[in-house]
Amino acid sequence: MFLRPFALGLLSHLAAIGLQFAGLLIPPSKLTHTQLALSFLPPIWACHIYSWSVGLGALAGVQVLWATELLLFQNPREKFQVIHHQPPPPSPPLKPTGESTSNSNEESEKDDKPKHVRKESYPTDFRSRLQWVFKLHISMRYIGWDTGSPSPSLPIPNNSISRNGRKQSRLRWLLNNMLLAGLCFLLIDATNAYQHLDLYFQIETPIDSAFPLPLSALLYRYASGFLPPPRLVRILVLGMQQYAVFTLINRVLAILHVSLGGLGIFGEWWGGVDSWPMLMGSPAVVWGSGLRGFWGRFWHQLFRDLFMSPAEALINVLGVKPKSLPAYSIKIVIAFFISGVLHAASLPRNMYRVSPLRYASFFWIQGVCVLLEVMVEQMLGDRQLKQRAWWKRYGAGIIRLLWTVVVLYVTVPVVADELTRVLRVMGLKPTVLLPMPLLRYSKMDRVFLREIIR
Repeated sequence: MFLRPFALGLLSHLAAIGLQFAGLLIPPSKLTHTQLALSFLPPIWACHIYSWSVGLGALAGVQVLWATELLLFQNPREKFQVIHHQPPPPSPPLKPTGESTSNSNEESEKDDKPKHVRKESYPTDFRSRLQWVFKLHISMRYIGWDTGSPSPSLPIPNNSISRNGRKQSRLRWLLNNMLLAGLCFLLIDATNAYQHLDLYFQIETPIDSAFPLPLSALLYRYASGFLPPPRLVRILVLGMQQYAVFTLINRVLAILHVSLGGLGIFGEWWGGVDSWPMLMGSPAVVWGSGLRGFWGRFWHQLFRDLFMSPAEALINVLGVKPKSLPAYSIKIVIAFFISGVLHAASLPRNMYRVSPLRYASFFWIQGVCVLLEVMVEQMLGDRQLKQRAWWKRYGAGIIRLLWTVVVLYVTVPVVADELTRVLRVMGLKPTVLLPMPLLRYSKMDRVFLREIIR
């Protein structure tokens, strides 16, 4: 019995993951880093290319970059270490005598946080090595790892710290994240309900096309007589939906693991509060960083290291200073170019009127705009902005915010049209789980509809 191409592609994908796992299990004493890359990367690439050709583009593209990251650009067997957080030792008992406690205070100051951290290098024992490699395979953001890199990545958003600067308890952390997950679920359901009312998400229409009359009446009624631009509303709907989906998936996994960690089933590496930072950042970074802050700190950084490693390798080959403007430009160009190719490869192949090149061009345009923003701020001396008057700092923040809004307002239709077209061609319709009585077309809406028609 012959398997279908899609089933063969799935088996090929699993075979590539197995090859990557098996290669990392071989100690460097038996197979050097160069030999490992030459032996395992070609068959892994071949398996993923076949998987992409039969329709597994989204999985194959990410796994190709991940395998290249671990087997070529990085050397995890010799440089990486797993970080294990251990509870601090109990404090010594107080002395009953009236002796000075200055010595004990000095010892407690020396006994700081780094002493409660244990780092595990590549194990020699095979059983421990299995666990070590498995943790590496699922750590695409390198959370809980010391990669030995001289230039660490940007700090990952951490939601384990409360507003007063203290670390939250596990129970409070779980309650806050359950509330966040619930809000994301409601937001996804609301955006799905909206897509059933807007013809842009149902038939082939431009993103600037007018709202259907019932939807116009509804928006006019609940927006206090103001009818927002159709493009703005549709961009916000898609953006909030993407943000809520990424956050909900991340928070559900976090709640599950942290809960099991509280029950003692998982250790701190799997079930610790610090092991599950937020996937998405705060939009407030746009005020201080503009478009590069939007893509570098607000949007998810799942593939940041996958995009940065080829750029850093090229910088080292060319001998460019790591923190110079040419080095930063190389990182921007390569990162957004690979991002465009990866997202284009995730689209279904040979679909009518779906253009992977147009889809990829959105990310390439973003890279050009980010590079332009960096060059302008370099010429204006942005590093000295904190020393300027307050009105200049606020003015710069407003300019960054407007620049980011304008760039996204102009360019998002490029990617939104392709996404909605794919969903329509594949017959995928958003699911609404909760009743939304406010979105029903009532008799009162007809009054507002007549006012708009006038």
